[in-house]
Amino acid sequence: MSHSTTKSRAVVSRRIDRAANSAHHLNGAAHDAKESISRNGERALEKVKSLRDTLQESKKVALTKVKRAAAAVRTQAVRVDKTIRAKPYQSLGVAAGAGLLAGYLISRKGKSA
Repeated sequence: MSHSTTKSRAVVSRRIDRAANSAHHLNGAAHDAKESISRNGERALEKVKSLRDTLQESKKVALTKVKRAAAAVRTQAVRVDKTIRAKPYQSLGVAAGAGLLAGYLISRKGKSA
């Protein structure tokens, strides 16, 4: 074998060794990236579950408050109905007065613009 052939083989052998070393490092980096993604995915999943639980609890609280408010509105509507039926002329006077006041305020707003 000639000297140049031996030298070429040595150069090729070093390049192959470097490529194998680089491939080994890339494989390690890929493994580390995969583990990192797995850990982050687990954390994200835990946060999603926590947010879902919080949202469900908030939904329950909101529904409870809406039900209470609806009951209070129904109770007040019954009271108003009883008052109107007990004193129809006074109720009519209050409604007319409120309508006049609202009309006056609306008309003033239109003039000042």
